[in-house]
Amino acid sequence: MFGEIIDGEMILNDSGKMVYNEWIKTAERFANVQLHEFIVMPNHFHSIMEIVGGTLVVAQNTVDQNGIDQNGIDDFETGQPQGIAPTTKPKTVGDIVGAFQSIVTVEYIRGVNQLGWQQFRGKLLPTELL
Repeated sequence: MFGEIIDGEMILNDSGKMVYNEWIKTAERFANVQLHEFIVMPNHFHSIMEIVGGTLVVAQNTVDQNGIDQNGIDDFETGQPQGIAPTTKPKTVGDIVGAFQSIVTVEYIRGVNQLGWQQFRGKLLPTELL
């Protein structure tokens, strides 16, 4: 789907170049992401990314009108202003990878419809987060 290996070297086709370019743009979309090694393979993608300059959020707490979050912690302990829910939700690894997958899938479908790229079943880029 994304190219082929010739003489031990991965040669990207147009869809592989699209995946490559969209991964590079991930660091532009998310200021707290630093990309490390990655490779587009003939039918999948491997990458290492780092969350920098902050804490990785697993789940966002919400604060009720009394200043108590869903875990019963007062705003004073969380640093949130009394009774005001957070307005921006920090991004999780799942958010970042999900955005990448969504963009790549939409672009790939466009390529299938307009450029004759190979069709796919299921997920274009399945995720395994370690």
